[in-house]
Amino acid sequence: DETEISWKTDRVLKFENSGDGSTGNNFPPFRPWKEAPCSVLRNDSEVERCTDAQREAFEGWCKQLDDKDVRDACAASEPSEWRQWSNASVQGERFPSLPGLCYPGSGYCNEDEHFVVWMRTAVLPTARTLYGKMHQKLEQGEYTLKVWSGRTSNVTHGLPSPSEPIDSSLFPVHQFGGKKSVVLGTVSGIDGGDNRTLGAVYLSAGIAFVVMALAFCAKHVAHPRKPGTAAFLSQSSKIA
Repeated sequence: DETEISWKTDRVLKFENSGDGSTGNNFPPFRPWKEAPCSVLRNDSEVERCTDAQREAFEGWCKQLDDKDVRDACAASEPSEWRQWSNASVQGERFPSLPGLCYPGSGYCNEDEHFVVWMRTAVLPTARTLYGKMHQKLEQGEYTLKVWSGRTSNVTHGLPSPSEPIDSSLFPVHQFGGKKSVVLGTVSGIDGGDNRTLGAVYLSAGIAFVVMALAFCAKHVAHPRKPGTAAFLSQSSKIA
């Protein structure tokens, strides 16, 4: 299960695709999703949402054209016919930015949960990020798992190959000499997961509290005093 692996606040507040189709224009790893047609999506409802997003982004671009006649003719055409408006210009852009699969609510590009998890800054140089959750029991045996370093000449993310191959990925580590590995761990509501750093902090704090408790106990045994000892009481003669 690769859903809900990121923080909900990140998904809702920080990482959302732009409605004008500009998401990923300057980020090459999103290019396969930007160039993918709506027909690659799984079901008819997703295809319809994707098509509506293309139309909305295209019409928004047409509305910014200077000439009214050109603007009306552009709005009446289909997004697939955008090339005939390549001579029109909107703030220096020769053609509209169609979102592809990078439209709001698609789950791709900025909204891809693996990307959201990857973008969260790690505290330590060795970071552990959640990739997925297995809800079923893993039977004993031999398993083969391929770990991808990010070095590739073409990233498709399960979609048709883009017209131009790219030389990067969403999660590259080879540029800075990084390494990837896979860790399998168990998580429960009582003991949580395998986190040695957090365990060391809790253990150190617990030991410190025990030591202080023993010290105060020894002090009380060696030098006891009854509550309300006269030497520690004072009465003010001032009346407010």
